[in-house]
Amino acid sequence: PITTMLIISGVLTAVGWLLRK
Repeated sequence: PITTMLIISGVLTAVGWLLRK
């Protein structure tokens, strides 16, 4: 579902942001 995609996208963004930090 769309919700799942949004959650996964959010998690990936958060992880990427933490890694870049």
